[in-house]
Amino acid sequence: MSMFLRSTPTPPAFAANNDDKSLRSALPELKTTRSIEAPKADTSPRTPPRAQPSVSTERSVIGPDLRIAGSGLRIMTAGILEIDGQIEGDVQGAQIIVGERGCITGTVAADHVLVKGTVNGEIRGRDVVLDASSHVDGDVHHHHLTITQGAHFEGRSRRNASTEPVTLDAAQ
Repeated sequence: MSMFLRSTPTPPAFAANNDDKSLRSALPELKTTRSIEAPKADTSPRTPPRAQPSVSTERSVIGPDLRIAGSGLRIMTAGILEIDGQIEGDVQGAQIIVGERGCITGTVAADHVLVKGTVNGEIRGRDVVLDASSHVDGDVHHHHLTITQGAHFEGRSRRNASTEPVTLDAAQ
C-alpha cells in the first residue's frame, strides 16, 4: 500500500508504436516546434575564410642577459612582447615594447610599438611611440606616431592609412 504512487494507464498508441507520429496522436497536447536533422555536408568548393589573429594579453619578456640571433629569424607572438635583451631578427606581436636596454636589429611589426631602447631597422605599427631614451635608425610606417623630446630618429616617417592588421610581410 503506497500513499504517494499513482498509476496512469499508458496510451495504447504509444505502447504499440514508439515513433514520432504515434507520439503526436497519443499525446495531442505536445507540439513539436521543429525537427532535428543531422547537418548536411557542404560539398561546394570555396576558399577557407581568412583567419583573424587572436590577440592575447599574455606578456613575454626577453631579459637583458639574453641575445637571440639567427639567419631569417622571426619571433612572433599574439600578445605583448617586452624586449630588454638583444635580437638580430624580425619581431611581430600585438604590442612590442623595446626596453631601455633592449636592442633589435631587424623589422618590428605590431599594432602598438613602444621604443625606449634601440631599433636598427623598419618599424611598422598603428601606434608608434619613440620615447626620450630611444634610438631608431630606420623607416617608421605608422598610423599615429609620437616622438618624445630627446628621442633619436634617423629615417623616414610614412603615415599608413590602412586599418589592416600589422604584419611582417605587409608591403607598406
